[in-house]
Amino acid sequence: MLRNLLRAYLDQKDHAHALAAADLLLVLVPDSADEVRVRGLLYEHLECFGAALGDFRRYLELAPEAPDAERIRERVARLVRIATAIH
Repeated sequence: MLRNLLRAYLDQKDHAHALAAADLLLVLVPDSADEVRVRGLLYEHLECFGAALGDFRRYLELAPEAPDAERIRERVARLVRIATAIH
């Protein structure tokens, strides 16, 4: 049910509510690589770069050989550059 709710919020581009649904999903399945990645993407979209970086790093720990691992590594590198530019 939470996944359906998450998809509905994503379809509506309601990223704040989608993030809340993703958080609840991760309470139920804390080691779900897919859910961690989705939450990281939502954090990134909402410009919560530190939280996004943490989730992307966790995703790569959980699924280092994922088909999109290289793209996520590129996002990590970009977020690190953003974080160093801010500080």
